[in-house]
Amino acid sequence: MERLITKNRWQKIKAFSLIETMLALFIFSIFSIGIVVLSFDVLQRDTKNEVRNDALLYAQEGLEATRNMRDRNFLSLVTGDYGLTLTSDTWSFVAAPETIDAYYARTITVADVYRDVNGAIAESGTLDPNIKKITSTVTWNWKEVQAQTLSLVTYLSNWTGDEWMQTTCDEFDGGTYTQTESEAAASPPADNCSLELELVEGQSSFFESVDVGDHGTDVVVDGNYAYLTTGKSNEGLVIIDISDPSDPEEVEDFDIGGKGRYLVKSGDILYIGVESSSKGLAIVDVSDPDDPELIEQMNLGGYGNQPVVSGTTLFMGVEKTSNSFVAYDVSDPSNPSSLGSYNTGSATKVIELNGGSNAFVGISNSTSGLRILNISNPASITQTASLNVGEKVLALDYLSSVLYTGIDNADASLKVVNVSNPVSPSVVGTVDVNAKIQDLAVESNYLYATLDDTNFGLVVLNIVSPLNPQISFFADIDGKGTGIDTTTGNVFIALNVNNQGLVLVETVNVEVADSGTFVSDPLDTGSADARFNFIEWVATVPPTGSVSFEIRTADTEANLASATWMGAHTVSPSLITTDPVASGTRFVQFQVTLTSDGVSTPSIDSVSINFNP
Repeated sequence: MERLITKNRWQKIKAFSLIETMLALFIFSIFSIGIVVLSFDVLQRDTKNEVRNDALLYAQEGLEATRNMRDRNFLSLVTGDYGLTLTSDTWSFVAAPETIDAYYARTITVADVYRDVNGAIAESGTLDPNIKKITSTVTWNWKEVQAQTLSLVTYLSNWTGDEWMQTTCDEFDGGTYTQTESEAAASPPADNCSLELELVEGQSSFFESVDVGDHGTDVVVDGNYAYLTTGKSNEGLVIIDISDPSDPEEVEDFDIGGKGRYLVKSGDILYIGVESSSKGLAIVDVSDPDDPELIEQMNLGGYGNQPVVSGTTLFMGVEKTSNSFVAYDVSDPSNPSSLGSYNTGSATKVIELNGGSNAFVGISNSTSGLRILNISNPASITQTASLNVGEKVLALDYLSSVLYTGIDNADASLKVVNVSNPVSPSVVGTVDVNAKIQDLAVESNYLYATLDDTNFGLVVLNIVSPLNPQISFFADIDGKGTGIDTTTGNVFIALNVNNQGLVLVETVNVEVADSGTFVSDPLDTGSADARFNFIEWVATVPPTGSVSFEIRTADTEANLASATWMGAHTVSPSLITTDPVASGTRFVQFQVTLTSDGVSTPSIDSVSINFNP
């Protein structure tokens, strides 16, 4: 019995050992598989990291290659997507993407950079032409299934070389303008200017005349009518319909008791200075220009000269030596009454009012031809000041605090008088217009002056700067000009020609010059071996215009004048190519040519040249 129990126990022990063995083998298998799987996973992770590290290196290489290209030529960084190629140790862009090791694809993206009002880099704002955003992107497919991407970003600036910039008025004014000019532009910087084609002022082709049977002496225009005084003894006034300036038509000639000399219109009334010793003033009602009415004639004691009206007071010059400046109450034009007079000691020729209490009076006196009278009380006129303008005064026109004065001197006939302080007037300028000025009229920014000259009876001066008139052009009007008046678009000139008593021309025809150039002042780089990299500019160019830049260099400033202009740069920025046979590169100049359609001008805000000394 005991042996049987022992046998059974042994059999149980053997069975338990087999189970343990099998269990141990199972556990070992699981552990081994885990180790294998873990080892395989670690191996995969290492391979993936290695692939990513290689991608990182290729992306970094892309940035360094682009930086190398920047160092050689910043202008090669043109906005766009590129691949890279290395040829003869030189990196350059190719079409994107670039394939590496038949596995990776690399793309270099060059983008413009903008800055906000604070100068910080922003998505939009002002373009910074001297910096580019570079993105180097590498892509690959892990296990040919999972798309992977890695990108590195940097900013590359144009740090190589010095920059010579022209942008202010002072900088541009150091150069030479040929039908170009600098115009003030918005700051910054202070004194900022832009280069533009200049405005060309000239006479239009429009020209009409009216044969009134005698020469004209003075003219005033109001509405659709021109009122012309003439040299006819029995028809000293002519009325002309100018509703169509291209077809003026005489509607009435009228007897005013003598030859007409000067006139002014106030409301419906004409006040006319007449060449008559006993009827020097004629007053005509022209409420109906087709049927004028002479309502009064007055004896002034001499020929009537220029009349002017202020409110209900008529001031008038008389061709006599005593009390030649007279004042009348014309509240009832048909019954004027004398208010007072002033003795200038000479004949009063012309009068101009300043809209206040002063009258500027031109008299026949060669040593004190200009008088300023206080007319605040016409019954007690007093003299404020007198001024020697070099000769007798023949014509006056007032603009703000400037009195343009025509004198009896063909060599210096226009005097510019500052009357901002009427007590102390002063001559601040003289313009020689080659003939005596007979009459003056201001329209917009121009002064029109009739001349006692048969070849050029009209001169036009630009008075944008009122104290510094500049001659725009002379015009041949087929005879000597006498009186003048202007409207917005036309100039009406009384002409000292019997068969052309009135001439009509257009006001100044202003156009943008068709083309022009600007040559900068020279730059001394300070180096005999200066190397010029590129030229760039900021400009607004209309579709019908153009700008083109050229460069020249020399070893001395004197030799620049004979150096050869190189290039025809029309796209900014542009690489500079210097003349290989130039005497040197220490000194440099640029020249820009601008063209237009005659209406709109290109506008160049700044020009800069990048160079290495």
